[in-house]
Amino acid sequence: MARKREQELIDGLYCKGSVCDSTNYQAISNTELLTTDCDVLVPAALEDQVTIDNAEDIRAKVVLELANGPVTPEADTILQRRGISVVPDVLANAGGVTVSYFEWLQNIQWLTWDESRVHAELDKILGRAFEAVDAMAHRFNTTLRDGAYILALDRLRAAMRGVAGFGRKVKAGMYTVIPFCT
Repeated sequence: MARKREQELIDGLYCKGSVCDSTNYQAISNTELLTTDCDVLVPAALEDQVTIDNAEDIRAKVVLELANGPVTPEADTILQRRGISVVPDVLANAGGVTVSYFEWLQNIQWLTWDESRVHAELDKILGRAFEAVDAMAHRFNTTLRDGAYILALDRLRAAMRGVAGFGRKVKAGMYTVIPFCT
């Protein structure tokens, strides 16, 4: 960190007056961080951090994916076998895009919400999303990630069935199209 500051790589960007200024710590490697005994492991920066090479060494009870794709599919299978819950990125880091939607919604209506309203709305939406994903995971006895995928496909199927004529065989030139949701 000191070298980065000296070379002005991070100066003014972040870390002023925060944990980056701490003096009472012990630096550890990324490998040590990922395999530290903890309740919740939060890979929040890079994809492919928990892999087939280190999944057996993860000692957390829960992995909360705040980065996009930090757990590889192979590692996900290993973690599932070991009884380690993974809250998938599609659910865990959805807050940012949801708040962006709130901003758009406010803009088109010429509204301004205070911070407490944003948090209340976000809590409602993410709470419902988690409950729906969790219900699918339990219903199909699968992971939260697969529960999220099942829910997404189910909602897509329902939306496509609502389109007039969708779900029937359709002649398109010389081809017959049979939608997948029939």
